Amino acid sequence: MKNILFVALIVFNNALYSQKQLPRTINTSSENEYFPMVSADDRNLIFVRKYEMGSVYTVQESQQINNGVWNRTTEIELFRAISDLIYYPGFSLSADGNTLYFSCRKSPGIGRFDIWYIEKQNGVWNSPQNYYKPLNSEGNDVCPSVSSDGEKMYYIKGNKEENGIISGDIYVSEKKGTSWGVGQKITGSNINTGNETRPIILPDNETLIFASNRVGGKGGFDLYISRIENGQWSEPKNIDFLNTKGDDFEFTVPARGDLAYFSKQHDEHSIDIFMTKIPEEFQPKKVTLLQGKVLSENAPIESNIYIFDAETNAQIGRKTTDKEGNYFISLTEGKVYDVCIYPNNPKYGFHSTLIEAKNQERSERKVENIEIITISSGKTMALNNISFEENSTNLTTYSAGELNRLVRVLLGNKDKNILLKNYFQVIELESENTEKESIGIRQAAVIRDFLVQKGIATEQIKIEEIPSSNQKIEIYFE
Repeated sequence: MKNILFVALIVFNNALYSQKQLPRTINTSSENEYFPMVSADDRNLIFVRKYEMGSVYTVQESQQINNGVWNRTTEIELFRAISDLIYYPGFSLSADGNTLYFSCRKSPGIGRFDIWYIEKQNGVWNSPQNYYKPLNSEGNDVCPSVSSDGEKMYYIKGNKEENGIISGDIYVSEKKGTSWGVGQKITGSNINTGNETRPIILPDNETLIFASNRVGGKGGFDLYISRIENGQWSEPKNIDFLNTKGDDFEFTVPARGDLAYFSKQHDEHSIDIFMTKIPEEFQPKKVTLLQGKVLSENAPIESNIYIFDAETNAQIGRKTTDKEGNYFISLTEGKVYDVCIYPNNPKYGFHSTLIEAKNQERSERKVENIEIITISSGKTMALNNISFEENSTNLTTYSAGELNRLVRVLLGNKDKNILLKNYFQVIELESENTEKESIGIRQAAVIRDFLVQKGIATEQIKIEEIPSSNQKIEIYFE
């Protein structure tokens, strides 16, 4: 009976984590497809195709238009001219899918293989750019992988080469303006043995996948996982559900975290790209993706995006939109986030939102175009992050950042009077003189008093209560 149960568990496990071949719009019958890279939103896939006859490599891209339905691929043709100079295992894709990082011997360079990048603007990939020093060195700098917040790059620095695979130690570099600082070797927890390659930082920015041919694997290069725990990288764990007796070093995961893409030998003639579910023990933390455009009167505007811990009001991140107003933000579970969008031009207002990600059950993707007002008479601006404790005039701790942003706007527009509108649920409280007084007007007065204490003229502020089942706070510029 125990043997029957054991066999049944094996069959169930194999079915649960079965590997599914991607459709023929991606995989072909006469070529090999490998080194897949996927954007965080699981919408963009880039991979390498090698023609069976000869040694011609091409870099292909495809977009997922529906669940599991991928467009027919198109070639990124600018790689044709440098095909023989590229280290093909050294590709990775930014979280938003608009920057492609790779390793190349193209001149001018610093070392043998340098880290390069290309960016997509208006749907077109631009010319390759070398990061030069201090990121690149005189040796091999390969396999770059950039965190979803764009602040850290993980890569391999090393000169070992076996069967065309460069290995060494994993380094991390921090963003310095538009470039990268000197890389630092990751230390602790046996994560570097000198035999590592192809590090991939997952969208939670706390889970690192890499390949290694260290002792104790299944054979060749195996995939390993390590996580940040108490500020240190944990002991690497073999990803045994996917590793084989051969070389395994391809693994790319979108933000949803429960799915991976990789390539493997499909039959004796071809290598194809597959997908598989990831067992929970190997999944990264849950994330929330925010993306869309920042607009004003339906025209895109460039903006700064500030990310705060809503409970401490500490700034923990900063991003910018591109010239077309596109934004992309990845938030890891474990905090309540205050996300504020500030256009670069002071004539505009701001837009804020609270993201509750403390006890996130699954990863989410939220697509929203944000409309920002110009500060002028007749315009209304929502104050999304101001709130009160239930049935109370006590402001929540989440409100502090929003109130200070409002102060900044009003100090910069002293010629504008405002009407503060508090839409509230109709609840009556006893005032100190035992007369009935609406909680709505008392809450509005609390906000007004805060503004006055911060230097806003009393006569600049009017307050109004509006009974409503939809609680919100707005300011109207008179």
